Amino acid sequence: MSSEKENIFYLLMNQLAQGIGNNTLVEAQIKKVYPQCKIFGVDNNPKMLGDFEKYGTPLILSIGGTETKEPIDILEKNGFIFQSDVKATPIDLVIKKYLKTNIIHFFSLDIEGIEYRVMNTLMPGNILSREDITICQVDVELHSAKWLNLIAPNKMITKEFSRNKLVKDFIIKSYYLPIVILPYTMYKHLKITFINVLSKDCDKAFNFQKYFF
Repeated sequence: MSSEKENIFYLLMNQLAQGIGNNTLVEAQIKKVYPQCKIFGVDNNPKMLGDFEKYGTPLILSIGGTETKEPIDILEKNGFIFQSDVKATPIDLVIKKYLKTNIIHFFSLDIEGIEYRVMNTLMPGNILSREDITICQVDVELHSAKWLNLIAPNKMITKEFSRNKLVKDFIIKSYYLPIVILPYTMYKHLKITFINVLSKDCDKAFNFQKYFF
């Protein structure tokens, strides 16, 4: 990471099932390493924020790829509450309205299927690139079809997207390169870290090129 005194933006988007979930261990570590980092967390349940405000700004809303009604499952302390008629806020509007920046250094997604729609916005020619919004690093949990088929409201995701195709498209068609791919849980989710290997701003912040040349 560059030692310059610049703003580092971290957008946590694991709002749907787990939410911020009263767990801020990662945010505490990020603040320790990057004290200048501006952290934003998205959760649609204000009861599950824990002590997030010690480290960043919570946003009480649901995020999607477009302004649609999404199949959302909200985590309460006593279990899941399924809602299939929750209005989503497009990711580009969230970034422009609340973060007020055109570069996100860390982008974390764990959103029980909706990550496929959000990831699609990062592809060249889609909304984030058209709005000149740069994402440097994406840490995403791509949920398996087996899991999504168990979550009644999210079954439609498996009909719209193929996990293998999405990963392949990112490798072939985008400027994101996967550097970590790990299986996760008995349901065979995938934890993947993508880095932006084209942006000069990202290379200035992280010096990604040193790993390739």
